[in-house]
Amino acid sequence: MREKMEEEDRQARLDELMAVESIYGDLVRLESERQVTVKFSERVEIAFELPVDYPSKFATYVENIGAPVLFAWIAAVLEHLEHMKDAEEDEEAESNETPEGEVAVPEWLNFALPEIVSSDTVTDRKSVFQAHAARIYSKEEAMAVLDKLKENTKISRATHNIYAWIVRRPADTAGKPDYKAHDCDDDGETGAASKVLGMMFTMGAENLIVVVSRWYGGIHLGPDRFRHINNIARSVIVENALVEKTKERR
Repeated sequence: MREKMEEEDRQARLDELMAVESIYGDLVRLESERQVTVKFSERVEIAFELPVDYPSKFATYVENIGAPVLFAWIAAVLEHLEHMKDAEEDEEAESNETPEGEVAVPEWLNFALPEIVSSDTVTDRKSVFQAHAARIYSKEEAMAVLDKLKENTKISRATHNIYAWIVRRPADTAGKPDYKAHDCDDDGETGAASKVLGMMFTMGAENLIVVVSRWYGGIHLGPDRFRHINNIARSVIVENALVEKTKERR
């Protein structure tokens, strides 16, 4: 029994490490079967060492006991670094305020809002889940989609609006380099967004935002809530053939 558990843990670690390497590419350096180093930037590099009984017993995140958590940790660090970068950009923007008499036009007003599709709702013990998705080509478009969804009173009142987005623009003959960006936000449902983002990477999704709205019904669902969130996010992508559509160029 013990040997079987150890082998299952080993296989789970290998699967997770390979998935992390395929998703984060050059950021990741595999050191061994239990150690991976992630270079987030020139100044930030973190080495993750996985215990021999990970993930079945030794969990580093209480809400994910028995489940892999590297995706969640890497996504959390990336999100923190992005917030730091945004704060620095905000400080810089304050020193370059728009001159009096001029009106600054938000970038998201300079493009047409993408078409948004929504899934059917799923209900479990009074909690209701619904997913929404749209093709996007920049962070600004992703945020515009999120803002548009929140104009709907029902969606704006959801307990959580979890989102994840991925943008990729290949290099072209005009000299523009290959561009990749992604982000996600739990909106209070800790650990949910990184799972959706990881699933999107696994599916090969590009130029896509997925938003999952959850209306809490008063009964705790435990890990089932993550299953519903991921399943309905996958459903809105598959049912609308968005994995193929995201690979089209405008």
